[in-house]
Amino acid sequence: MYRAAGGRRAIVTSIHVDLRPEGLRGDMGSLAKVNLYCNAVEARDRLKRLEDAGFDDAILYCPEGDLSQLQDIRALMP
Repeated sequence: MYRAAGGRRAIVTSIHVDLRPEGLRGDMGSLAKVNLYCNAVEARDRLKRLEDAGFDDAILYCPEGDLSQLQDIRALMP
């Protein structure tokens, strides 16, 4: 519907990211319908599902201030 209405780039925003082991993760992921509160392999699968659903871009939010997680996320991308 979005593209039929003339939309060009579909973006999903505010995806909470926490790739740390389960016991170290914050609790924000339970509040978000789309999140990357998981390991790197699962995160790649979730991002692929968003791509398959037609999204062009994803804006990620790393609430714990752990910028190394952003490097880990970048390593998931082709």
